[in-house]
Amino acid sequence: MEPLVVRTSAEETGGEFVRFELTLYPRERADEPEAALHHRRWPIDFPTEHVHPNQDERWEVLRGGLYVSTGGTEKQLGEGEAVTLPAGVPHRIWNPLDEPSRVGLEFHPAHDAQSLTETLFVLAQLGEITETGQLHPLQLAVTQAAHPDHLYLTAIPRSLQRVLVGVLAPIGRRAGYRPVYRLDASG
Repeated sequence: MEPLVVRTSAEETGGEFVRFELTLYPRERADEPEAALHHRRWPIDFPTEHVHPNQDERWEVLRGGLYVSTGGTEKQLGEGEAVTLPAGVPHRIWNPLDEPSRVGLEFHPAHDAQSLTETLFVLAQLGEITETGQLHPLQLAVTQAAHPDHLYLTAIPRSLQRVLVGVLAPIGRRAGYRPVYRLDASG
């Protein structure tokens, strides 16, 4: 089973939504065998609080479980359960179980969620993220500049993130960092 599959593309829906099916790594544990899955952890496997300012996000558990943290509350979802997070709501998502979880993920409207999701996954598979799920700052700036207003971290003021992206993205592009990577390896 592929770790990330675009089930319904933004192109197919005229931009109304994009739907993915993906596998989330089990919760982090010191004794976890990394070989359990045939792909590397990617940013979505790390419960970093963030906001999608212009998109609703819908998660559905197909197999396993999922934790959702928003507004200071945590909710565990089991197979067949789903949650929709409205645009602008800070949240964290993670797999709380000892085994992988398979989930559906949708963004409404699609905007550039497909491009950003594919880019983050491919960069991780290329070994371009740290053990904590972070991109090199110049790569992050180039990627964020190519996908403006899709995603913001809550730990850093949004205005500061915009300034940093504006300053670092041109440097990152000159250093050879690419803004977009595609699952089909053509981009």
